[in-house]
Amino acid sequence: MHKILLASLIGFATTSSAVPSRNEPSNDRWTQDIARRRRIHKGLRLLKRKINRAIRKERENAVIHRVLARRFPSESNEASVLRLLCRRATRRVKRLKDVLAEFHAIWHPPPRTWRFYARYLGMLYAPRRWLYCRLKMKTKTQLVNIT
Repeated sequence: MHKILLASLIGFATTSSAVPSRNEPSNDRWTQDIARRRRIHKGLRLLKRKINRAIRKERENAVIHRVLARRFPSESNEASVLRLLCRRATRRVKRLKDVLAEFHAIWHPPPRTWRFYARYLGMLYAPRRWLYCRLKMKTKTQLVNIT
């Protein structure tokens, strides 16, 4: 008894059990196929979730830009830039929905979050001078991202 304990402390003894560990890779082809399928499904599920989040974000941005465009005179440069940003966001939504269709996934619009409503109210009642500054910063970052 003491020899086994001493040998295990030193590292000579190996422990073996009849039940294989879940963490050990299996040499069984069937088990490997199941594990591979599960990894693929998990990766696709995560990718679909990312795409859905991006769609939601772009839809909300399009709504916000549309609301902001209405706050300015219809023929002003600011309104035209905001309408352009809105169109751009809706095009991105269409492209992302096409990607989801490749995965045979159906997109359902999730309920809008409280953050969206906070942004919406902020844009409705913000002073126009603040909106000018925000729009200038937004167009500068958009131009930097394009080039």
